[in-house]
Amino acid sequence: MKDVDDWKIQRTERPWGYWRVLDDKKTTKVKELVIEPGKSLSDQRHFHRSEHWYILEGSVQITTEYNDLKTKVTLTKNSTYNIGDTVWHLSTNIGTVPCHILEVQYGDMCVEEDIERR
Repeated sequence: MKDVDDWKIQRTERPWGYWRVLDDKKTTKVKELVIEPGKSLSDQRHFHRSEHWYILEGSVQITTEYNDLKTKVTLTKNSTYNIGDTVWHLSTNIGTVPCHILEVQYGDMCVEEDIERR
């Protein structure tokens, strides 16, 4: 039997876990990201949006790079982090449970096509 959550909001499955859109306006989008243990999102950056992350559960390590300066930070439950536009970021679940992240995107455009991967 499907969860009520699955029925209400469609999940987009990925090799690292899944995401679902909770709210979508032209210049603001709210998503839930769920990263499985040991999995990583792609190393990516955006040109038309920034992101604010709030960790709901689990832990994630984010490696960022901007102007050749690399930073690595570990976030746990109730931590927040801002990722500016054009900042490369690679996020990995370093814990043993799924990491749930509330992601607020904001900028000129909040669309999936605004992703450059390396």
